[in-house]
Amino acid sequence: MTTAITHALDATLEAAKVEIQTILDAQRTEAIRFADSSRQRTYRVAQHLLRLGRVLLLGDNRAEFASLLMRNAVTVRAGTNEWAYVVELALPGDKTWKNRAGALRALDHYCSKDATDKAAEFIDKFAIQTVKKATDDTALADAIGDSQAARLDGLALVDRLRHRDPQAPTDADFLSAARAAEPLNIADLKITDPKAEFVMIWAQVVNGGAVPMAVVEGSEALAKKAAIATGKLLHSKPSGRELEDAVDRKVGDFVFGDELAGTTEPTFVREAGALTDEVGE
Repeated sequence: MTTAITHALDATLEAAKVEIQTILDAQRTEAIRFADSSRQRTYRVAQHLLRLGRVLLLGDNRAEFASLLMRNAVTVRAGTNEWAYVVELALPGDKTWKNRAGALRALDHYCSKDATDKAAEFIDKFAIQTVKKATDDTALADAIGDSQAARLDGLALVDRLRHRDPQAPTDADFLSAARAAEPLNIADLKITDPKAEFVMIWAQVVNGGAVPMAVVEGSEALAKKAAIATGKLLHSKPSGRELEDAVDRKVGDFVFGDELAGTTEPTFVREAGALTDEVGE
C-alpha cells in the first residue's frame, strides 16, 4: 500500500540522487585540474549520503525503508552494514562508494545530528587521534594506537575498529610482535628477486640508533622514489670544487656566507699579498 511516508522517502531519494549525480559529473570533468576541489566534492557527496541515510534509517521509517529496498531490487543480506544499502539506493552499482559504507557509518556516529549540513567540513578536519583522546573505550584506544589516519580513511579505519572482533588481534598487537622480532643482520642480507635494484628496510629506533628489522620487497617504486628525492637534494648542493671556484671568483669582493654554506655575515676577501693601510696587517 502506498502511503504518505512512501511518497516522502521516494522523493527524498530521488532528490538526493540528482544532487549527488550533479556533483559526480562535475568531479569527473574537473578532477584532473582541481585535485583539492575534487576531494571537497567527494566530501559533499558523503554529506548528501549522510543526510539521506539519517532519514532512511530512522526507526519510524524502517518498514518503508525495507519496502524501498524491495522496489529498487536491492538484495538484503544478514549482517550487512545498512549504509551500504543507502549507497546502493543513491548510487546503484557504484562500488567505490559502496566500499565507503563503513566511513559513512562512522561519520553518522561521530558527526553530531545537528551538524549534518557541515559534514563535509567535519570529514576534512577528521583525525583518528581525536577519537582516541575522547573515547572511554580503552580497547578501541589501544586498537587505534599510533595511527594518523584522517578524513575518509580515518573514518573507515575507526569504523572497522569499532566493529572488530574483540578477540581478533589489532595493528597495535602486530606492531608489538614486530618490534620483538630478531633484528636484521645486514651482512647476511639476501634479496630473493635477482632483478631488484632497490628495496625498503624498516627499522626501529633504539637509543637513538636505527636497528634494521626487515626488508620490504616489492616496494621498489617507493624505494626508487626515496632515492630520487635524495639525489635531488644532493644534486642541489654545491661540491667542494664548486665552492673553491666560488671563492676564486669572489677574490677582492664581498663574499656572503650563505653562498658558501656558512653564516650570513659578510667576509672581506683580499688577493694574496694585497696592500692595506690598516694597523696590524
